[in-house]
Amino acid sequence: MKLRVVLVEPEGKVNVGFVARTCVNFGVDELYLVNPKAVLDEEALRYAAKAKGFLERAIIVSSLEEALRGVDVSVCTTSRSGQRHDVLRHTITVEGLARRMNRWRSMAVVFGRESTGLTREELSKCHLAVTIPANPEYPVLNLSHAVAVVLYELWKARSGRLETLYETVDTATLSLVEKYVLRLVELLGIREPRRTMVPLSVRRILYQAAPSKAEALNLLYLVRKCISNVEGCREE
Repeated sequence: MKLRVVLVEPEGKVNVGFVARTCVNFGVDELYLVNPKAVLDEEALRYAAKAKGFLERAIIVSSLEEALRGVDVSVCTTSRSGQRHDVLRHTITVEGLARRMNRWRSMAVVFGRESTGLTREELSKCHLAVTIPANPEYPVLNLSHAVAVVLYELWKARSGRLETLYETVDTATLSLVEKYVLRLVELLGIREPRRTMVPLSVRRILYQAAPSKAEALNLLYLVRKCISNVEGCREE
């Protein structure tokens, strides 16, 4: 399982150095930096310690979309979760993510700015959202600490080499399900905010469940059948 860490506009070079070091500690394959505000100078490299070479190989991109290319599943992190009507803030725990991760060939875990975290638009670009339960009076962890907690749990799952006993679904099939759900929402004339929230909820359900390929194909068949029936009713 290939693992990528993505830092969106990191602001502190000390944090970037510590994150690189933590990535090497826990076997991360790639580090992407989206528009880093921190300068990757000698100080950042010094805090990376023996992960200096890993930090020097970090890939710098200008958008989150670029940083997420080529992975099967993307996971955003947030300290705010649990709002009843806000699907973007419906999260799973790090342990829950670790139990699912070996069902995918590649994963990107996205961490936001030290000062403001990830924007709502950035959260919407990921398949899943994860949170680290902490003191509700002060749930926001330092960036490098949050990375360490998440990577530790994922390392345990990766090193355990958990296997599934069925053919796992490919992301192309899941993307087709999302596409047809969106089409069904349009045909049914569903209005905002559910017009946006329903497809997003379906995406979260799909990636949390990590269905088998057969299960996903059956769901795809059902949604396409619904679309066909609705379109047929409109033609009558």
